[in-house]
Amino acid sequence: MLEGEATGRLLRYDPPTRTTHVVLDGLAFPNGVQLSKDQSFLVFTETTNCRLMKYWLDGPKTGTVELVADLPGFPDNVRMNDKGQFWVAIDCCRTRAQEVLTHHPWMRSVYFRLPIRMRYLARLMGMRMYTVISLFSEEGEVLDVLEDNEGKVMKLVSEVREVKGKLWIGTVAHNHIATLPYP
Repeated sequence: MLEGEATGRLLRYDPPTRTTHVVLDGLAFPNGVQLSKDQSFLVFTETTNCRLMKYWLDGPKTGTVELVADLPGFPDNVRMNDKGQFWVAIDCCRTRAQEVLTHHPWMRSVYFRLPIRMRYLARLMGMRMYTVISLFSEEGEVLDVLEDNEGKVMKLVSEVREVKGKLWIGTVAHNHIATLPYP
């Protein structure tokens, strides 16, 4: 993710033949793959580019990719609820400095070679880590946004799952999960 390279791939494994096929390549840190309820498409996040994408598996758009949403921060996983809507866990938020580094690889290379600890570099960039959780319809409409601007409940959110009136929120940064009543 930090390098900003578009070397990621989406793969399909065929169990009967034990073969793996490249479905998409040239992706910038693909993450969080989730099939739609009717299995006509899948959604995935592109963490480096801060995007939610859709890949069509069936129908007239088979094999095509669509941008579902530009996101305010770096998405991790995406999970579907019982209604076929998609929860996206987002570590927020992008800064102007990060945008410059993403689009200028030579600057990024210099930046990451500076003899300064990463947490200090992050502060210099204006980064504040907090959580945004967004709910999207199958069409990409934003249905809800929950924010923890102070990072009190959870920082570095990695997954959100909606089960029986609760959101279960996980992270790789802590040894606990958070739950919230929803809706």
